[in-house]
Amino acid sequence: MDTRCKLVDLERALAGGGRTAIVAGYFDPLIAAHARRLGELKSKTDRLIAVILEPPDPLLDSRARAELVAALACVDTVVIGAPDLSRTDILHEETADLARRADLIAKVRARHGDLAG
Repeated sequence: MDTRCKLVDLERALAGGGRTAIVAGYFDPLIAAHARRLGELKSKTDRLIAVILEPPDPLLDSRARAELVAALACVDTVVIGAPDLSRTDILHEETADLARRADLIAKVRARHGDLAG
């Protein structure tokens, strides 16, 4: 199945019924902790929408990150960019994403020495 069909705009993502959770984050890079968190969120709702935000100094471009997130079975739709994020029902994962990324970088450096860059 080509999961890129899950990439839509927010209006289309919100169309339909059922309980919907919206989670915004960087997913840069997508790691197992993200997959577990998204699976946890999906278990509490009918539909899960992931909004891909632009992090400071991204490792991957937004389209690549969106395609990776869309490949997760627990994610129903993916929105690239920052639609109206003032909605009160959006779960913001940006701070957690930055912490996950910093932890990953620290682990890689610890295993392979301080990498240049």
